[in-house]
Amino acid sequence: MSSGRSLVELGETISRLTKQLQKGCDDEGISSPTVNDVGAASRKSLFETDASAALELAQAVRELEVLTQPPRLSLGVLALATLDASILGVIAEFNIAELVPLDRPISYRELAQKTGLDEDRLGECY
Repeated sequence: MSSGRSLVELGETISRLTKQLQKGCDDEGISSPTVNDVGAASRKSLFETDASAALELAQAVRELEVLTQPPRLSLGVLALATLDASILGVIAEFNIAELVPLDRPISYRELAQKTGLDEDRLGECY
């Protein structure tokens, strides 16, 4: 994963790419995105603005995380990512996303009946 870049090199790369992506936003007349509006459907993503810079920035940030986090924390993040992937697999396998209504809440009991999964096990996924 690591390209062998130093802390300073990564910082400079992140700064350069951030400025490049901001210039792309400015050129298109859109405001710089914040964490609060990342999921906004009407908002153009940084990836759409400059895919190459967005991917390179994400890679540099991952490398910086490796340098700055203790191994125990990195392993914890990896374990959670693995769990998330497993949960997404269950959601896809049992078509759960299609079964959850958009216009109202659904109980674990009702979802369990629709999927044939055990209610308690289904609740553990979320």
